[in-house]
Amino acid sequence: MATKQYLKQFEKFLEQEAEQDDSSVIDYEQEKKEWLTKIDEFYALIQEFIGDYLKQGKIIQEWKIIQLQEDYFGEYDVKQLMLKIGKKRLIFKPIGRFLIGFNRGRIDLLSDIGTVRFVLLPKDLESPQVTDFNNSNAKWCWKIATSPPKVSYLELTEQSFFESLIEVVNA
Repeated sequence: MATKQYLKQFEKFLEQEAEQDDSSVIDYEQEKKEWLTKIDEFYALIQEFIGDYLKQGKIIQEWKIIQLQEDYFGEYDVKQLMLKIGKKRLIFKPIGRFLIGFNRGRIDLLSDIGTVRFVLLPKDLESPQVTDFNNSNAKWCWKIATSPPKVSYLELTEQSFFESLIEVVNA
């Protein structure tokens, strides 16, 4: 009895996978550490932007530990930041490291009015495009993703941050 063509193709695929070099295996523990570091760097930048308002008591912050679940990391803890500005509550919620799209992670700023997406991208990337994320020379930074359908990426600066803040509180 002849072997079915689709099974031959599948067996060839299995052989190729078995022959792959182990050096291409991703160290997911290291990836998770880097992701958690990037979250901390994001929060440090936000703290820098709002530091004076925190000292003046115009903004109150609260930290909370939440759990995320991702295929490659399993269940893990991350910090979530909540800001109280008057009666408004704004939540910076890490969404995940492994998401569809060309990024290395996302944190959303959530309010009753809307959402702003902060994405970790190569510094020179201004709009969605195919990118080699394995390029170790790429400089990664946090950017603001504009809303679809025409998505672009804005550099996260003090100005773009406060404009985003105003957008989600509808001030």
